Amino acid sequence: MLLWPLLLLLLLLPTLALLRQQRSQDARLSWLAGLQHRVAWGALVWAATWQRRRLEQSTLHVHQSQQQALRWCLQGAQRPHCSLRRSTGVLGLNLQPEQPHGLYLLPPGAPFIELLPVKEGTQEEAASTLLLAEAQQGKEYELVLTDRASLTRCRLGDVVRVVGAYNQCPVVRFICRLDQTLSVRGEDIGEDLFSEALGRAVGQWAGAKLLDHGCVESSILDSSAGSAPHYEVFVALRGLRNLSEENRDKLDHCLQEASPRYKSLRFWGSVGPARVHLVGQGAFRALRAALAACPSSPFPPAMPRVLRHRHLAQCLQERVVS
Repeated sequence: MLLWPLLLLLLLLPTLALLRQQRSQDARLSWLAGLQHRVAWGALVWAATWQRRRLEQSTLHVHQSQQQALRWCLQGAQRPHCSLRRSTGVLGLNLQPEQPHGLYLLPPGAPFIELLPVKEGTQEEAASTLLLAEAQQGKEYELVLTDRASLTRCRLGDVVRVVGAYNQCPVVRFICRLDQTLSVRGEDIGEDLFSEALGRAVGQWAGAKLLDHGCVESSILDSSAGSAPHYEVFVALRGLRNLSEENRDKLDHCLQEASPRYKSLRFWGSVGPARVHLVGQGAFRALRAALAACPSSPFPPAMPRVLRHRHLAQCLQERVVS
C-alpha cells in the first residue's frame, strides 16, 4: 500500500516538471514584455519631450522660425514637384481635443502660414498679409497657406479669430468659411450666423445633440416649385430619432431672431420657412466620400456646410429618415 503514493508521485513528476518549465517560460516572457513596454514608454516620453522643446523654441522665436519655414519651402521648390494631395497641411495644434470646437495653436513651421485681415466679414483683400507674430487678439483673419511640396500660395477661405497666444504664436478659434453663405433673396446669411441659430434650435430639442449638418438653397434641389425659395437643412443627431413639426419650426424662429433681413423676408413671404430633415447614420460619411471623389476637391476634402452642387445635396437627401 505504501507503494501507491510513490507510484503516483512518479507519474506526476513529468507533469510537475512541465508546469515548472512553463512557469519559468512565462516569467521570462513576462519579463521580456515588461522590458519592451518600458523601452517603448521611455522612447515615447523622450520623443514627446523633444517635440515639446522644439515647439517651445519655435514659438518663442516666431520670426526666425517662419523665415526658416519659408527657406524650406523655397528649397522644396527646387526639387521635383509632388502633388499637393500627397503632401501633409499641420495647420494647427488642437489645444482642447475633448471640446467640439477647440482652440488651435498656429505653429510657425512648414507649411508657411500667413494671415489676411478680414474687413467686417467681407472678402475684400487687405493691402498685405501678416506674419503670425503680427496677429492681434480679437481680430479675424483668413488663412493663407504656402505649401512646401508645390510652392503653391493660396487663400484657404477659413476664417479664424485670435483668442490668445502661446509664447509669440497666436491661438485661434475657427469661425467660418468665407464662401459659405446662404442667399435665396439677397439676405446673405453667413455660416457662422446660421450655425449659431441652428445650435440654439437644437438646444431646444430635448435630448438631442448635433453631430453634423449641411444646408442647401432650395433652387439647387428644385424643391421650391409652388412655394417661396427656402433653405433645405440636413442634420445628423444623437438622442433623437424623429423631428416633430414644432422642432422643425424652432430653427426658422432662431434664424429670424439672428437675421433682421431674413425676418423681414419671411414676414413678406418672399422666403419660405426653412425645412429641416434628419438624416441616418453614415450620411455625412457618404458625403465626404463623394467630396473626395471630385477631381477638384482638395485633400483631405473640406466639409462644406453650404452645398453648391446638386449631386452632393442629393447624397444627403437620399438618406433622410425624418
